[in-house]
This record gives sequence, C-alpha cells and structure tokens, in this order.
Amino acid sequence: MNFQIKKIDIKDVKTLYRWVNSEDSLKNKILTESRIEIKTHIKWIRKYLSDNKYNFIWVIFFNNERVGQVRMDGKKEEKVFVTDIFLDSKFRGRGIAKKAYQILVNKMKKNFMNYKIIANVKKNNKNSHAFFKRLGFNLVEEKKNFFIFKIDL
Repeated sequence: MNFQIKKIDIKDVKTLYRWVNSEDSLKNKILTESRIEIKTHIKWIRKYLSDNKYNFIWVIFFNNERVGQVRMDGKKEEKVFVTDIFLDSKFRGRGIAKKAYQILVNKMKKNFMNYKIIANVKKNNKNSHAFFKRLGFNLVEEKKNFFIFKIDL
C-alpha cells in the first residue's frame, strides 16, 4: 500500500473544494448544508491557515492519488482539537482513514501532550460513530443533532 499524509498546499485547493461540496460530505456536515462558492472556499483556507498555528489540514494520498483529508482545528486555551475527516467514497472500507488517524494522533501526541481531540458527528452518521469508536474515541456528550466523541492525547 503506497500511503502518504501531507500538509495541504495550493495544489490541493480544488480537490478540497470538490470534496467539501460533494453530496456525501454535505449530508454529514453539522454547520454547512449547502454548496460553497470557490472564492469563499479559497478565502476560508487562506484565513484558516494564517490565523492560527494550531490549525492543520492534511491530505491523504493512496497510490499517489488524493483520496481524503483530515482537519484539526486547534483551540489552545481549551487544549483541544476539533477534528474532521473526509475520504472519497471509492476508497472507504480499506483502512485508509484509520491508518491516517493513527499516524496523525501519534504525531499530535508528540507536540500537544495533555490535549484532547473531539469529533462532532451527526446522529444519523452511523459509519462515523463506529469509525471513531474503533480509534478509541469515547462518546462523551449528546447534543440535539450530533454526538461528541473524545480521545486524550
């Protein structure tokens, strides 16, 4: 398995844009339910990456093809990262997302001891519930439309 994880660069913007607007991505989002315009997306990425040295987006490559992304939104004061993942549907069920998270969580442990990672997951997204549980996340809170899963670094 030819597998890599890289921090995003400008070459990834169009791919990320396509993923964020895909039907299966939109149906599982908590805050955004409609398509995002490309200008808005580019502006958001630039601001996101420049505003906070605790924000990260990695692109997952499988056989040299971009297949997904993992995002960690850092909140230094709270010592927490809010995570988000997207994997192209053609590549799901192969262990790619699990491997990406295992690598990234280990990397985060080295640099952010005593932090936590949380994942906000829509209640009807059963696949993501199972995914985060397999990674060792615990269900810690229930909100109106979503569950909060957490793991300590």
